[in-house]
Amino acid sequence: MKNPFHFGTLVSGASFYDRAEKERELLRAVENGANVLLYGPRRYGKSSLVARVLEKLRASGHPCIYFDMMKVDSVDAFLQAYASAVLDLRGRASKSLESLSKFFRGLRPRFSVGDDGKPTVELDFSDPPTTRTLEDVLSLPEKAAENGKKIVVVFDEFQEIARLSAHLPLERIFRSVIQRQKRVNYIYLGSKTHIIRRMFTEEARPFYQSAIPMLLEKPPQEESLAFLRDRFANCGIEVEDAALAAIVERSENIPYYLQALAYEVFESADATGRKSVSPADVADALEIAERRSADTFENIVENLSETQRTLLTALANEPAAAFDAAYRRRHRMPNYATIASALKVLVEKGLVESGRKSHRVANPFLAAWLREPPCTASVPHSTADTE
Repeated sequence: MKNPFHFGTLVSGASFYDRAEKERELLRAVENGANVLLYGPRRYGKSSLVARVLEKLRASGHPCIYFDMMKVDSVDAFLQAYASAVLDLRGRASKSLESLSKFFRGLRPRFSVGDDGKPTVELDFSDPPTTRTLEDVLSLPEKAAENGKKIVVVFDEFQEIARLSAHLPLERIFRSVIQRQKRVNYIYLGSKTHIIRRMFTEEARPFYQSAIPMLLEKPPQEESLAFLRDRFANCGIEVEDAALAAIVERSENIPYYLQALAYEVFESADATGRKSVSPADVADALEIAERRSADTFENIVENLSETQRTLLTALANEPAAAFDAAYRRRHRMPNYATIASALKVLVEKGLVESGRKSHRVANPFLAAWLREPPCTASVPHSTADTE
């Protein structure tokens, strides 16, 4: 029987749950002409939510661009890829490369026709790119808007613009161009919450209060339980209430990990022909999930300093809002300054999520593995203790 749980890719249809209210809120804001900041920790379903919203916006006639900032490693790469994304919208209505040349006027484009018959473009710009070149490319969506329908641009992992250039003030340039546009709406996604919040809430930053902030939090627990119960029931499997609660608890109700754990539970039940699931079955499935990732977890730990490993293990056992003397004694940790330095590294690596109330290990399966490492695991320890 086909597994009803999905993770690791964009989730859609019946596999996507509990975001109806946030979906309506996001659609309403865009239709009202507002720019939106949608942020939250990784694995909470931001990209899947936005994919659903874009599907509905396209159906109502809005051209949409989805651009993942993680996939470009320089301003040059951004310019080429972003211009091509806009061209893909414009090219469908263009009758000739000559008309496209007028559209890209001032950017010295080189046009050709790809194997699929669509026009492609390469930009010939100065090295390194100038402020003017970046402004011209960022202005392309405004030029491409037609027929009274606004273009919607999604910048995923928008906080990554900070790493693209050392010689251009990218935040200021992006904001300067975007604020003048009347026919384009923007949705900014961010998973490094400590960075993206500062971009939009610090008064000295260019994007200060320039978008409606929407925090994507965990789904309500009762909706997660109902989702699990229904998906299992549709496959003829009855799950004890305690087992459903165990899936939610062990995954910390994070959508990605909830579906990943439920996936393993279903696979085990289906393989043995069982039509019921108990809490013991959930515990077995968690062990399977941990074993699948053991090599990855070992590699993560191996490449941490001793202080970072100590802090990560402490947070796996006891999430904390602060590291007072008593906490440090319990977990045999060094002084606060050294711990603060280690915490910064773990947050940057995405291993620790720092919320307003506590710091915790971002991956609940990693946290479980750190609490009770499999007896077969052999974790080499680095001799260096650099932060």
